[in-house]
Amino acid sequence: MNLNDTNGPFGINRRDFLKAAGVGAAVLTMPGLIRNASAAPASGISQEIITTDVLIVGGGIAATFAAIKAKKNDVDVTIVDKGTVGRSGLSPFFGGISSFKASSSFTKEQYIEAVSKAGEYLVYRDYLDMFVDDSANIVEEFMSWGVGEKLTGGHGSTFRKQILENDIRLIERTMITELFQKNGRIAGAIGFPMEDDKAVIIKAKAVVLCSGAGALKTPGFPCNNITHDGDAMAYRIGAEVTGDSKYFNSNLIHHPYTLW
Repeated sequence: MNLNDTNGPFGINRRDFLKAAGVGAAVLTMPGLIRNASAAPASGISQEIITTDVLIVGGGIAATFAAIKAKKNDVDVTIVDKGTVGRSGLSPFFGGISSFKASSSFTKEQYIEAVSKAGEYLVYRDYLDMFVDDSANIVEEFMSWGVGEKLTGGHGSTFRKQILENDIRLIERTMITELFQKNGRIAGAIGFPMEDDKAVIIKAKAVVLCSGAGALKTPGFPCNNITHDGDAMAYRIGAEVTGDSKYFNSNLIHHPYTLW
């Protein structure tokens, strides 16, 4: 979705806004949701406009860490989750923590080799290197949130507490449906609350997608509601799907379709 400074709500042209509003209405009329948003015509949907430095889409472990790290850089941070923080996606079901400590019986090289072999070498080494270097510090920070020794899920209240204590704006039960751009750069997103006939338009200097992946599982499996939302939105706006380490260098923010 393109942003136009002279036309439409918050610069979104009318055609694109109505298209996104139509998607939002369709999403909110799916079975199981408590509200029928199609009762309001798309052309008459009101808009709530929010401006933030960093928009994070999702409300799980990755979203919580991303929000806190961004906030420590003294910027305004907003989290939007289609469910509730720590209670949607796979976050409630994680059953353990894996990390690498330099003092363990494995050297870094041995650990990387063991993990690569266990995965039949279908592993992206740059990501694995980052995991080995950063995982111990991340676990230590997570434990400092007062988790204790209970690592079998149920940490939604822990995530929420950290978000609120760090003065991070929290918007829940709001489905982000489209990203928009201005001058070839990500400029924000548009979404629709479950209980209100309105659109939420969020202007952001950076967007971080922590919306999970996807799973072809039938209802009853914990991950049946993971539907590649973020992947689809990124793909539609032109982001590249890549494992190339060049996108993790200091020039990342200059890439025209970078989401961070």
